[in-house]
Amino acid sequence: MAPDLKTDAAEAFNRVQMSNLGMSDLGNDFAALEPRAGQWNRLVERACTNTVFQTYQCHASWWHAFGQGRRLLVLLAEADGELVGVAPLMYSEQRVLGLRQRVVEFIGARSFDYCDFIVEQARPEILSILL
Repeated sequence: MAPDLKTDAAEAFNRVQMSNLGMSDLGNDFAALEPRAGQWNRLVERACTNTVFQTYQCHASWWHAFGQGRRLLVLLAEADGELVGVAPLMYSEQRVLGLRQRVVEFIGARSFDYCDFIVEQARPEILSILL
């Protein structure tokens, strides 16, 4: 029997309350996330994809060097005061098939060896919330 993704997502959403899922329009100010750097890196240690490319410092460095002309779109999921998920995204306007389009992609896309949602390994349901 195929998993019921809608039910799984709804259950996950109930476990991580809406007030604990935040999306902020940070503009180009990655430094606004610096107070969460320690939690971000501890989350990376608990994630399946524990690589240098998921660390706060890697994202912050990339943003500082290449973020011009893009806007941050970072989603943070928190449970019991601890970060349990990060969607390190950005958006920009690009030409796609000759038309200007808004494009959402991972911070560091086409530069990092590995981009991913950062989700605590013991809580895979958080991914459904971030999506």
